[in-house]
Amino acid sequence: MRGNQFARIWLVTAVLMFAIEGAMGQLMKPSMDNNELVPWQPVGGHAVALFAAASVLAALAFTSIFLKIYRGGGWAAGARFGLWVTLLASVGNALALAALLPIGRRIPVEMIGADLVTLVVCGAAAGALAGAGSAAATARA
Repeated sequence: MRGNQFARIWLVTAVLMFAIEGAMGQLMKPSMDNNELVPWQPVGGHAVALFAAASVLAALAFTSIFLKIYRGGGWAAGARFGLWVTLLASVGNALALAALLPIGRRIPVEMIGADLVTLVVCGAAAGALAGAGSAAATARA
């Protein structure tokens, strides 16, 4: 049962990450286009394949860590997990980019916001799929 649960959560998380981050990227496009100091690459060709591969790998890591620490709580516990992942992984990265590149404040804030939405939604979905019981109890079932 544990393998089926992992595969189900991983697949849903990968699809959500790809869809939400892709949509957020389109919403961020005007900010990136207005920043002439950093030459942003146009999306197309191999960029979409790399983005899909990154979503698959990120979902793999997200699901692995989620199932290791999940103790029940349903979608709310999953959403909290997504919030913590955003704080630990996204905020520092976006602030480092802001410090190293001439991108201003708007782009890092938008990146953090996009990751917040993505990871909280993915966490809530993972928690809902895992159920309210603990992962250990689900694995024994």
